[in-house]
Parts: sequence; C-alpha cells; structure tokens
Amino acid sequence: PTDADNLERGPVRVRNALQFSLNIPSIKAGLMNGLDHFFQRSADFGVKYVPGALPVVSMGIGTLEVHPIDLLGAYGTIADGGVLMPRTMILSVVDSSGKTIYPDPAAAPVTGKRVISPQTAYIITDILAGNTVPKTNPFWGKWAVYNGTTRRPAAYKTGTTNDNRDVHAYGFLAPPADPKAPALAVGVWMGNSNNAPNTDTLSLSSSAPLWSRIMRDVSKGMPIATWKRP
Repeated sequence: PTDADNLERGPVRVRNALQFSLNIPSIKAGLMNGLDHFFQRSADFGVKYVPGALPVVSMGIGTLEVHPIDLLGAYGTIADGGVLMPRTMILSVVDSSGKTIYPDPAAAPVTGKRVISPQTAYIITDILAGNTVPKTNPFWGKWAVYNGTTRRPAAYKTGTTNDNRDVHAYGFLAPPADPKAPALAVGVWMGNSNNAPNTDTLSLSSSAPLWSRIMRDVSKGMPIATWKRP
C-alpha cells in the first residue's frame, strides 16, 4: 500500500496517522491487532458487511463494502462515549385521537451497548477534533463548523476510495450540556449511482464542505458545547 501523497514517513504517531488519513499505519495497525479481531470489533460498533465477507489485510482503509448508515452509527458510538445505541427510524406513531401508540409509554427506556470505555472514546474524539482546528490540520480544518465567527468543537474524518468512486465525511459535534437535548452526528456520502468515478473530486473538496454546511445549518442557534474529559 501507499499513502495518498505517495510519501514515506517511517514511524508516526497514531494521532498523526488518523488526522492525516495515512494508509500504511492503518493497515499495519490491523495486522498488529489481528485481522479476525479487527473484523469482530468493527462488527461490535454496528458495522455490517455483505454476506460472505471475510477479514482482509486492506480492510483498515475501507476495502470491505459497508453501508454509510452503519459507519455513521459507529461514529455516533464514539460521540456517545463508547455506547452503541439501537437505530431508531420512526420517532413516534399516534392514532386518530392523538394518543401515542409507539413507542409504548410503559416500555422500558431504550438502552445501548457499551463497546469501548469512555476514556478510549475521548482519546479518539480528541484526535478527530484536531481535524477541525486549522492550525492543527490545515487541510481538514478549512471545513470546521462555525456559529457566526465562533468555531464549534467538532470531530470528523473524510475518506476517498480508489478512482474517486466514493467520497465520505463523518463526524459529530460536542454533546450538549443538557443530556435530554439532541446531540448531532452527520455522515455524508457522495458518488454516482452507476459507480462511475467522480472527476477530480476528492472528499476534501466535496463531501467535507457539504458535511460542514449541514452541521452549521442544523446547529444554528444551539448553545456551543465543549468536550468533557472523563
């Protein structure tokens, strides 16, 4: 494998490898942890692979097919301090009299599954949060999320597949102080329905700015939250 810029760097920190999308460290990390273990742990985060998929050496850079909604759920798990929540597609159903029949008011509250510790989730968040700081990452930082002139604490990552067929951006804002207030995680996928390559369009010039603008518009008027170290 090579990195996107075809440069060799030798040993690098995990922080730099994640922030700058380095392929070689990602593949080596998968080999060091064991491909079977890597495969299972990704499933723990809610990632579902196509039937018959097996762990491969290059899976650390996204060579196994997945659904964007599953990737977003994995990012949401990190955002939620390491807890994977079940996906909810329908918020409520009411009958003709206005009575809520779903979810059942008498049902037990929905709970999630802890996948990683809060401390581990915080470390990953802290690394990805550097991608929205222009001084830390001048490439990704240009698409930070702003409220007016104030930069919102956010964490995100982009990805571009071979031949620019798929461009992605996934990330989340710092959770609000009020635990009952909505927390935001957004995923963007861009590509052609016939799987044709995009023309000179990397994630940093397509999915990343779209992700930033969605986050900016959806969070408009919300209090600016900060990360809380566990």
